[in-house]
Amino acid sequence: MTTTDIPEGFELHLRESPLTEPWKPLYTKKTDKAVIIGLRLGRPHTNGRGLIHGGLIAALADNAIGYS
Repeated sequence: MTTTDIPEGFELHLRESPLTEPWKPLYTKKTDKAVIIGLRLGRPHTNGRGLIHGGLIAALADNAIGYS
C-alpha cells in the first residue's frame, strides 16, 4: 500500500500494539475532540456473515478512546 492509498484526512497509524499488529495498516485521523482509527476492511476482519466483526469494532473503539 502506498501513501496515495491513505484515505483523505488520515495518516498512517504508527503507534505499535501487539493487539492491532495483525490488522495493519491502520490509519489515524485527529480532530479537536477525538482520534479516529480506521482500516481497509478485508476478509480476515469479518464475521461469518461477511460483515466487520464486532470484536474488531470494539477493539478499535477502545484504542481510539485511549488516544483521545
